[in-house]
Amino acid sequence: MNEKPIARWQNIREKGSIWGMLFTAKVYRLLGRWATEPILWVIVFYFFLKDRRTRGASRQYLERISSTKANLRRPRWWDVYRHHLSFARTSLDRFDVWTNRLDDYTFYYHGEENVTRLLEQGRGAVLIGAHLGNFDTLRALGKRRGGKIHILTDRRNSQKFSQILRRFCPDMDEGIVEYEPGAVETIFELKQAIERGEFVGLLGDRIGAVGGRALRRVSSATFLGASASFPQAPFLFAAHLECPVLLLFALRRAHRIYDFYVEPFAERIDLPEADRDEALNQYAAAFAARLEYYCLKSPMQWFNFYDFWGKLS
Repeated sequence: MNEKPIARWQNIREKGSIWGMLFTAKVYRLLGRWATEPILWVIVFYFFLKDRRTRGASRQYLERISSTKANLRRPRWWDVYRHHLSFARTSLDRFDVWTNRLDDYTFYYHGEENVTRLLEQGRGAVLIGAHLGNFDTLRALGKRRGGKIHILTDRRNSQKFSQILRRFCPDMDEGIVEYEPGAVETIFELKQAIERGEFVGLLGDRIGAVGGRALRRVSSATFLGASASFPQAPFLFAAHLECPVLLLFALRRAHRIYDFYVEPFAERIDLPEADRDEALNQYAAAFAARLEYYCLKSPMQWFNFYDFWGKLS
């Protein structure tokens, strides 16, 4: 178990002016995607030039992709720019999700039977995703199957984006559960939701709370050829809920077209008292392996623009 201090995504200031985001959102709503795309290119290029830290993090990740994936050349500066642009385009797709414009999208479902089976049995589950593709499209799966989904989130580093969404979608907080480290009442409420046959979605590739015991709740796992720190919190959380766990990744195939992957991870997270840490490490390693698989499938869609391996200068 890794007990050293590690780089925290919360320490990275949210990028972009609130006015710039608001202007882009209004142009998108009034004139559509065709008018917004050129604005995106300019905004992304500005921050691409300005922010050395995110450029370095993107290049580090893309270099690990190229070293892991056979016959893939090393990334150039325009690959790093494309990575940033992919994040901006996905952000517009997220805007569509939260403003209820999913009818314009096409979803190809892979492994949907894993959700259908649980719904038919009246059983709830934990759905673990990552900052890969567009996890917000989980709402599309809920609407498609009529299941109720609670999304556990931490918005400390996306306050501006959330502020913009609320302007256009006042009910965006419906189904959202704000992350509160150590909040026993939250676990109790979500356990009741699971018992009602509902679902809980959360992300598994960012370290959460800082300080105290939370600093030690990480496991080292091999990811894209090097050791990286993954949070234990998703697996501790799922163990408390005592329910099946599925992995979920929504990857952008083309404009308004997504591939939705759902696969079983564990029938139940079992943490034996005698070997709790080793069990958590094994779950983290299994998650890291599947995340790597999907990152190699869609390299430009993993959006952790910070020092994930802890080796950037």
